[in-house]
Amino acid sequence: MLKTALASLIVAIGLSGCGGGGSGSLPVNATTASGSNVVELTNSSLQYDSTGMKITGTITTKYLQGGNATLSNISATIDGCTVNDTTVDVNNTLSYSDNNSKTSNVVITLGSECRATVLTLNASETDNAQKTLQWTKKTLINPAVISNASPIALILPNAATKNITLTQNGESRKLTFNVYDSTNVPLSSGSISVSYPSQITSGVDVGSLNPIKTVDVKNGQAIFDYIGPSDLIDLKNSGITSATFTFYDTNNPSKSIPLTINYAPDTTTPPVKLTGYDVEFLSSNGKPTTNLQTTAAFNLTLKDTTGKQVADADIVSATITAKQPNMVKLLDSTGATQTSLTFTKKNNISLKLKTYTAAGLANFDIQFKINTTNGTEDKNITKAITIFSGPATAMSIVYLNTGQDLLSGQFIENMAIHLADQWNNPVNTAPTIYAGALAGYTESSTSPTGNKYLIEERAVATLAEDPSGAKLTGAAIDLTKIDSNNDILVTFGNGYTYQASGKWDIKSVSGSTITLKDTFKGASVPNLGYAVGHNYRQEVCSFGDEHLVQVDSSDGTYQVNSDGYALVKVKYDPYMVGKKIALFANLVGVLNSSGNEIRLGEVKRMTLRGHGLTASPAAFTIPKGYSGTVTFSIKLTDTAEWLMNSHFGAMVNVSGDVSASYTSSLNDNIYSCSSSGQAWITYNVTAIDGGTITISPVLASEF
Repeated sequence: MLKTALASLIVAIGLSGCGGGGSGSLPVNATTASGSNVVELTNSSLQYDSTGMKITGTITTKYLQGGNATLSNISATIDGCTVNDTTVDVNNTLSYSDNNSKTSNVVITLGSECRATVLTLNASETDNAQKTLQWTKKTLINPAVISNASPIALILPNAATKNITLTQNGESRKLTFNVYDSTNVPLSSGSISVSYPSQITSGVDVGSLNPIKTVDVKNGQAIFDYIGPSDLIDLKNSGITSATFTFYDTNNPSKSIPLTINYAPDTTTPPVKLTGYDVEFLSSNGKPTTNLQTTAAFNLTLKDTTGKQVADADIVSATITAKQPNMVKLLDSTGATQTSLTFTKKNNISLKLKTYTAAGLANFDIQFKINTTNGTEDKNITKAITIFSGPATAMSIVYLNTGQDLLSGQFIENMAIHLADQWNNPVNTAPTIYAGALAGYTESSTSPTGNKYLIEERAVATLAEDPSGAKLTGAAIDLTKIDSNNDILVTFGNGYTYQASGKWDIKSVSGSTITLKDTFKGASVPNLGYAVGHNYRQEVCSFGDEHLVQVDSSDGTYQVNSDGYALVKVKYDPYMVGKKIALFANLVGVLNSSGNEIRLGEVKRMTLRGHGLTASPAAFTIPKGYSGTVTFSIKLTDTAEWLMNSHFGAMVNVSGDVSASYTSSLNDNIYSCSSSGQAWITYNVTAIDGGTITISPVLASEF
């Protein structure tokens, strides 16, 4: 006979409040009712939705005796959160007979956002003898699954794409990328996007791509059509010998591959210019760029091989067509917008472009018909301009993946910091951000989340301008242990609080007020959460040992690219796995067209993942007739390190005639040093004929 028991690991016992969520575990059975209940909770799978205001899933209960029994008036309670309604099946009553099990649907509606990890089910239990007892069971709530995980694991250019050298003007190439999943199987899902060389904003002709930005993966390939520059000799004379494009997984920009296209015109037999002419399409500042919601002056000019402007009399016609009219249109002589204009007997044409609220690359198809000694010739070319985004107004921090540096021993979590303007355009003006992290928090005797640290994840504080320096007021936590010389403050909130969020330097502390060295301009911002700390974590059970979290730019620049994001690496010691950090990013000092200074910030509280957890030993073999305890230690996967001073969850499976129930673990007090801080979990097991017990541990939020 095969039995499966889900052993109870109540993560963060005593944890209350509606703070940020973290990884949870499969819920398990823990009895707190007085008396001897006859209905047991044998399994549950409950999970938050993305709003944190609804919990759905199933519970499995079993009647342990013969005859009949009922559970009635079933309800749920969550410490620190308001439960508006509980529905278990239809009428919150379950009926049983003769040792049967029931799997029931559960819907719990909350009064406000909640991220607590422990839920209590309450009911009245009536057994076969009509004896009624209070029935109370605790179980875990899994966090919402919000994943932008991409199936793309590998992007490789094919042989023809890998080494491209252009010797002729306007050469065409197919850029083909083979795309695989983690098992090296070709994909037919996902998409590949491209970042252009920075030279394009200076008017350098690097060629053109079709599609301009993104192509879907089909039959294991992503294919772009490329047409090279129109004058390789001119590029070489300007010292430009190549252009590097970056192709990346649209849903995971850290998965990318650069592709360099080399220019090597044959100087002994120079490449023939396309119809012997060049086309310039530049704004009044001499660059192919403009801004949003503006009318911009551009000049369209045809030049011969010597760089001389072709005479008006030799121009039969010139036609220019906007290929993305949602981004930009042409104005005719009356001021009306058009997608295409044609001019006759005219060169060095003055044009006006009208832009709207969409930023990025915009293509124009240009066709000149020219009178030559050989008759009429056509010069057709596509020219792109860059429409700059507006100033940044919003910011987000997105987890991408986790790796490990085998030389330093540190884990690395790759993150993308995105900036968008008020129309949700990626900010493509190349601003520079600043990023860092609180790895450890200042201690506080009145921390509201049941832990000992100065972090408040509720809307309680207000940031306001003050002549003596910006001030955070309304702090409800004891601030007396703040070291203003070494600690920093981070603030965060719901809705549009970017101008008041991020990192701040502390000047002084008085009562419930923190005065900042920084200035804050604008109206006061209420309903903020906050944390105070530093970039290291003091080891709980080893005096004098500290562990770092370092945040570095992936390319060393901290510059936001033309797609509106910057990549950063969060590097941390193995001890930090399972710890909640506060990753922050700020954009300061970027001026918009009105000359106003922009300040934006964002904070992401996140539990560091490592590569997950592994039980040691992997399994226990339980001999026939054994009744006692077994203890598993919890290790960091793919390392020789133990999980230390951290919450975790576990799913237990037994085979054979074995039963198991949760007894205790480090989760009872993660700051305990009874095991030197090393994570462990103990179960009571009973075996009639023998069998095995295994567990699958998972990380949970520190608080």
